[in-house]
Amino acid sequence: MGMFDDVSFEGDLPLMVQDDMADGWQTKDLYNCLYHLVVKESKLYYKDRKGDLHFLPLTKSFEVYNYSANNEFKTLRLGFHNGISFEVSAVAEGKGLPDIPAMATDADEGFQEAEETFKLFKDTEAKRSLLFKARRKLRTLRFDLGQVFSALKYAVKRFFGFNR
Repeated sequence: MGMFDDVSFEGDLPLMVQDDMADGWQTKDLYNCLYHLVVKESKLYYKDRKGDLHFLPLTKSFEVYNYSANNEFKTLRLGFHNGISFEVSAVAEGKGLPDIPAMATDADEGFQEAEETFKLFKDTEAKRSLLFKARRKLRTLRFDLGQVFSALKYAVKRFFGFNR
């Protein structure tokens, strides 16, 4: 997770880079500022927002990663000395990530736990709403009983002749 830099290849592609993988490479070994870097004619360039290329005199080896449309992945190590390529080597390649049955089971159990939690929240909210309504009715009833009691008290006082 997090930010990365894009790397693309233009012109003569290294042998390890197939045509369908010329774009879409990423690295977390450089600036991590969503910069776009271009390898062109064995030189490293920074591509600005206008699309202009600026030579980047970098001395460093770093890895770039890519997934192709048919779910194959490739990791390359690129090495530059003063911005000129001296190394392009394959680090890893293969078919997408394998399915692990335990992951599906864990995901299903996680979804079930989440659904149970949401149900608990919903039930709690329903009970809370019911209690709120009952409390409001009790307050209304208490007010009504208070009025009845006051009226009854007034009637008794009048009946027995008390002024107040």
